[in-house]
Amino acid sequence: MLKVILATGSPGIDKQIKLSEKCTIVDNVGDLSELLDLLNYVTVDSLVVNRLLDDQEGVLLVKLAQAAKAKKINVVVLTDKIDSYEERQLISSLANLSVFVFKTFDNLSGKLIEESIFNYPERFDFSILAETIVKEKAVPVIEERIVESIVNFHNKVITVIGNSELTAELSAVAAIHCKRNVCVIDIDFLDSALDSRLGFEGKHNGDQKFDSQRHILDNAGTIRLDKDSFERYCLQLRGVPAHVFYITYRHDNYKMFSGSRIDKLIDFTYRNYDLTFVNVNGSALDKLTIVAINCSDYAIISIRGDRISRRQGENYALYMQESCGVSRDKLRYLVFEYDESTDAPKGYFKANIPGELFLGYISRNEKRIRRRNSKVPFALKIRGKYLDEYLGILLMLGISGKRGARERFKEKKNLFFRLLKFKTRKLYRRVKWVKS
Repeated sequence: MLKVILATGSPGIDKQIKLSEKCTIVDNVGDLSELLDLLNYVTVDSLVVNRLLDDQEGVLLVKLAQAAKAKKINVVVLTDKIDSYEERQLISSLANLSVFVFKTFDNLSGKLIEESIFNYPERFDFSILAETIVKEKAVPVIEERIVESIVNFHNKVITVIGNSELTAELSAVAAIHCKRNVCVIDIDFLDSALDSRLGFEGKHNGDQKFDSQRHILDNAGTIRLDKDSFERYCLQLRGVPAHVFYITYRHDNYKMFSGSRIDKLIDFTYRNYDLTFVNVNGSALDKLTIVAINCSDYAIISIRGDRISRRQGENYALYMQESCGVSRDKLRYLVFEYDESTDAPKGYFKANIPGELFLGYISRNEKRIRRRNSKVPFALKIRGKYLDEYLGILLMLGISGKRGARERFKEKKNLFFRLLKFKTRKLYRRVKWVKS
């Protein structure tokens, strides 16, 4: 017979989860502080705790989980559906403290709770996140980072090598069309032009901003850096859930920052954002590039649409594997600015790059070329088939999204008016010719 303490704060819930004689109810409390004190005097096997008894941050729940872990007490948490980023972070913290069972109020029963108490799992149950957060079919989980930190299993770090334009466009599409909370880190210290690609060129605060960036890098991985203070030192894209940590260009900044713990900063953003995009220099000899790739889930090598570029990309990847210890499974190839009229056939790349390593194509776009000389970035204006190409690539990386109904309607409306304009001009020219 197992000893259990209930902390639901609700007679209705107690009635809903009424336990059988197999469990001895040692106490029933309605306050988490009282429960913390109670654990100093009694010995029990399990706690059944209502999440709603704590504040929004879940501070008391975390303390309770710490005390329960020290005494080897299993904890079952009753909760609403998890639909916010903060709630996902709380679940991650609790899971790291060996709280592995979370039950939502809509399917509570005594039998369900007893089953959890008597057969407490040995690891965290991802199904609650898969069903209530991702809102997709449950997928197999690769448990690479679970030992140190269980943050939402779909969180990812993606490094883009030597192509700030691709970094800007991928991150913007992920934030706007995949509804992800995005952080972009620029550690290409040789002036990557990412500021221009995202439309905030000239918006830095000179030396003051530079000192702030140094402060972030010096404090990455310490308790002095939290999400709010980090975002104060970032630039936010207007109307887009994306924050950009950008290194202001100075000729000596690489020497100054080359010893920074970039891995700590990437780990911080991994824990606080759905997606982190890291923009790095294309040099295989840049040690910060190597650190960033090793901290990433994927590293994207962008190549041009010709056979020489493919060969160069493969040789780069081979060097990174053999000389820098980069795993082949991290590397992905993408053909950037593909022009089917002049480049190699698409079948050439599919035949020469293994399928799981090849993400696809981003087509050449005249608007992108024109906007390189404009203050309005192309990254925030991607539409039509170009948007579909990016969404397809993000899907290959395990990030789903789609074009909204409003956007599709707008595209059809624009097409209608372009056709109408064309027909009107054609009719006008015909009438003019007849009159002449």
